[in-house]
Amino acid sequence: MGEFRTRGGRCVVEHGEVRLEPLGLGGRLRRHYENLKLAHRQRYERGLLRFGFVLLMGVYSVGQFLYALVFGNEWLAVLGIGGAVGFLVVVYGYFLVRKRIRRWFRGYTDERTIPVRAIESIDPRPKRPFRAPHIVIHYSEYGTEAKRYVGVCTQTPLADEEFETAKAVLMDEHDLPITTA
Repeated sequence: MGEFRTRGGRCVVEHGEVRLEPLGLGGRLRRHYENLKLAHRQRYERGLLRFGFVLLMGVYSVGQFLYALVFGNEWLAVLGIGGAVGFLVVVYGYFLVRKRIRRWFRGYTDERTIPVRAIESIDPRPKRPFRAPHIVIHYSEYGTEAKRYVGVCTQTPLADEEFETAKAVLMDEHDLPITTA
């Protein structure tokens, strides 16, 4: 049996199958707590900078809103806030839909259980700029070829070690064919 952490839970390789198990709410909270304990100093310094930036932008935004209310342009302030919220919703929706469509057109599936006998190859892809480390499992089930994208857990300072663990679990212990990245 081997397992490693993924972005949405964990991947367990046992009994002739690769199984992706999602985390529940309790599991996500527990993982968040563990990540807070790891590399606390590094996370603290980055969090302090983020907090300062968010605080500065919040004060600036409230100041602009109060300025508009005091000098009689309340409709302009409401329109500005509504436009900003609308813009954020549209941008978030665009990226969410884009992600789903790209995965569908590239042939990725959402299968949670893949038999080891159906796996043709595994393609580990390390971290690159603007791209998190992930593993692509190429498998053939019932005569159709498909791919499964498995994102390795990156919400920890030990993300590189988690990626190496994923490769070791799939390659060493279960002798699955690994393609070079």
